[in-house]
Amino acid sequence: EVGSIIINGNTLVTASATVEGEATGSASAEAYVNIDADRDVIVTGAISVLADAVSNATGASDASASAELYVEAGRDITITGNTLVAANAEVTAGTGSASASATADLYAGSNINVTGDITVTADAVTGTSEASSVEADAYLYVYAGSGLTIPGDLLVSARAMGAATESASAS
Repeated sequence: EVGSIIINGNTLVTASATVEGEATGSASAEAYVNIDADRDVIVTGAISVLADAVSNATGASDASASAELYVEAGRDITITGNTLVAANAEVTAGTGSASASATADLYAGSNINVTGDITVTADAVTGTSEASSVEADAYLYVYAGSGLTIPGDLLVSARAMGAATESASAS
């Protein structure tokens, strides 16, 4: 059990994957941050969780990106910077599919205070008419048992673009 977690400074977690040539495999990138404290979570800086997957392969190669942030505190969560969770998946050639998922969960037993912006984005793009599917999902979940203060901007965006079957959801 951890009483309180204090992070002084910015937090950056990135994952990237690229497939090139005539490959038939997949590019998969997963970035994940889990901060869980019995009492308080205090971050005196920005939090960025970024996943980027690109398939430049001419074969049946998929691109999948997932970025997740989970912060839970028994009492208070305080973040004094911007929070960014972003997933990008792109298929530029071949018959593969592109899928991107970005999720941010903030759960506090008492109060949440984020003094910066919260941005959660998922972009899935195919640049070929042969791609099989394109899907993007972005989710933001915030729960505070007592008080919630976010004076900055909130942006939750999912974008699926391509000639294939497209699906996008943001909540």
